[in-house]
Amino acid sequence: MRSGRGLQRMKQIRRILAKERSQLRGITSRIRADQFDKQTARELRSERVTALMSNLMPFTVFNTIVMIFIATWFLDRGIDLILYVWGALHIALSAIVIFSKAKRDPGRPYSGSPRTTKKIVTQTILVAACWSVCFYFLIPVSKGEDALILNGLAVGGVILGPTVLHPVPAAALTWLATTTLLNTGAFVLFGGNNMIIASVMNVAFTCVAGLNCLKQADYMTRQFAIRQSLKEKQDMIALLLKEYEDGVRTWPWECDSYGHMTRLPDAMKNLLERFHRSYAWNIRDLANLVEEKTSVSDGVEQQLHINKRIAQILTEPRKFHDYQFPVRLEEGRQIWFSLSGKPTYGNDGAFLGYRGLISDVTETKLAEQKVQFLATHDPLTELPNRNLYSDILNGWIGADRPFACLHIDLDRFKVVNDSLGHGAGDDLLVGVARRLEGCAEKVTSQAVCARIGGDEFLMALPLTKDEAGAVDEEIVAQMAQKIIDCLSQPFELTAGTVTIGASLGYSLFPDDALELADLDNRADLALYRAKSKGRGQFTRYLAGMDRRAQNRKKLEVSLRGAIAGGEIHLVYQPVIELQSGRVKTVEVLSRWKSPSHGFVSPQLFIPLAEESGLIHQIGQWVLEQSCREAASWNDNISLAVNVSAIQILRPDFPETVLRILEETGLDASRLELELTETVLVQEADLALQTIAKLRKNGIRIILDDFGTGYSSLSYLHAFAFDKIKVDRSFIMNLRKDPEKGGSRADALVRGIVSLGQMLEVPVTAEGIEEEWQAEELRKLGCDYGQGYLFSRPVSIAKLRSIIGMSHGFRSSDPTPARSIA
Repeated sequence: MRSGRGLQRMKQIRRILAKERSQLRGITSRIRADQFDKQTARELRSERVTALMSNLMPFTVFNTIVMIFIATWFLDRGIDLILYVWGALHIALSAIVIFSKAKRDPGRPYSGSPRTTKKIVTQTILVAACWSVCFYFLIPVSKGEDALILNGLAVGGVILGPTVLHPVPAAALTWLATTTLLNTGAFVLFGGNNMIIASVMNVAFTCVAGLNCLKQADYMTRQFAIRQSLKEKQDMIALLLKEYEDGVRTWPWECDSYGHMTRLPDAMKNLLERFHRSYAWNIRDLANLVEEKTSVSDGVEQQLHINKRIAQILTEPRKFHDYQFPVRLEEGRQIWFSLSGKPTYGNDGAFLGYRGLISDVTETKLAEQKVQFLATHDPLTELPNRNLYSDILNGWIGADRPFACLHIDLDRFKVVNDSLGHGAGDDLLVGVARRLEGCAEKVTSQAVCARIGGDEFLMALPLTKDEAGAVDEEIVAQMAQKIIDCLSQPFELTAGTVTIGASLGYSLFPDDALELADLDNRADLALYRAKSKGRGQFTRYLAGMDRRAQNRKKLEVSLRGAIAGGEIHLVYQPVIELQSGRVKTVEVLSRWKSPSHGFVSPQLFIPLAEESGLIHQIGQWVLEQSCREAASWNDNISLAVNVSAIQILRPDFPETVLRILEETGLDASRLELELTETVLVQEADLALQTIAKLRKNGIRIILDDFGTGYSSLSYLHAFAFDKIKVDRSFIMNLRKDPEKGGSRADALVRGIVSLGQMLEVPVTAEGIEEEWQAEELRKLGCDYGQGYLFSRPVSIAKLRSIIGMSHGFRSSDPTPARSIA
């Protein structure tokens, strides 16, 4: 039990010793002068030497007194000659120290070179040796009562030396080492047991004194470092103040009690001469410098205001400060001055005039104006921002002034920003701002254009009322169409020529709302409605839009959580090779069954996903799930996935598709991406680049709903497609007996199939529901068919059973596909 406690105490002692060693290493590293740069290290050593020298004189005098006492005490013991020699040596060393300090200029700093420190250490060794050598001839002749004096002398030397020498740690430690070594040697050689015990105590005192010396040196070094840091900060502040003083233009001025200037800087004289050809300058002339041809607020009223204030200070003398006024120079530059002054009085108390300072505060004023401008304007386009726009319109509302609130959203701006970079996007926004201002100026100079962020712009258009009090809405429709037409023209940017468009919605005050927030909200609803009708449209707010917008917003909120909630699922519809009846491709389709809204048609939630930006998340999920499933099918069956125009115009879309193929293990040649003509209308160049990149990696591109666009043939020429799909509307309008007279649909389908054969591009007909439609398409040479005749969109389990029919199937099979589905 005791041995266990002993081990525990030993461990505690070891931990304490280890901690002390760590602290000691930290102290010794911190007190080193070479941790600083050369100049700072020199300053530190100089400060240490100066502190040591300030304590050296009292130490030398006290040391000499102690030496005389010791020598006197031990006289007449047979060592008088040795005592005289020792005393003389001691006095000589003390005299050297005293005289060298006395003849030194008190204001002259001590050198901070390492050589000075070495010199002090050498002198310390000599003085310490002279001090401790006495024990070698005093101990042999000492008596019993002398032991106390000798022990006190040894301990006093250990304590007194570091007390004086601690500013220079090397000197203090040298003193301790020299005295302890010599004292201990004398005690061991000539002393008895008591002296040996005293020597052990002497060594212990030395260790404590040495540690205390290091801590004092560490404290001094840290204080020095703090002072250096403060000095650097003060120097920096002084430099900044000097630069500030050099940059500020301030001059003294004086005037008499009548306002006549008795002292004026040359700069102000030259300025006054430009506007006031007189040498009898008066303080009232300062008001004449204020420009009169700018605006009411900055011109005439301000001039009258300054005249009034100057008249007041001349009739009622009082101290004034920072009277600011602008001056427009002949070259058009505006400068600002600040006038400050205080009255002066004679011995009899009579008012003598003013004395003060006049300053050129142009830079300060320009900085203030810039801050004010940034607070009220968009920094990129320099149009008013939401704050200024709201202030202006609230003023119109307060004045019961009718106006139209137009909300403008750019079409295809994100495509430009993503494909050409943010620099091109910024250039485009600036160009849009200038065009909007141009449109507004052609109608009225009082229209207000604003940018509220991104690609959203606002315009407030003042309106007039007719005799019946009705607002002239026709001018708003004309302005809306003018804006759309103007923004649809190509923009010449540094990055190239781009074409965008705009959608617009507007509301009227006071017809649609009486509060600005309500007007903005209803203009937003009208804009939303305009965008839903297609691009390049404008719409006025109508009653009922609120309810539809709320329902659509609820649907969007539900759609955001549909994937995570497992509400969206996939169904698959086979595409059949018409001649063989075999499944060659399977098209994946998404379905949404919401707990709140029930079954939501893809015709509703897909456009909503495109408008809200959710199409990227949904499209990527559909692609991942369907590719993972298709990887388990036979290698001769492909997967067809519909891709939104918004998806394919995203710059990273090809990389996303390739990553999914790699993760799911589906071969790129088995993936077909179906695109509608919409993507080709919006951004043909970017679409062409994306299609080329996808086809280069083996992915097949299908042109969906062919024939419904206004330039389908041009797309076949410009883009390389691997297959075209005939829109279901043509198949539904086919005639059952074309020999009795074909319809326009018959001719179009026949032409599309023939075109595909000539271009060697396979053709798929979708929407086949009747046997005779399939038969007629076979006769025309159509390659593939899709529709309810073969199979409805089915779950993955049913699809696997269809794919598992090794013989394939045709509509004439005893078990038709429709019965399986």
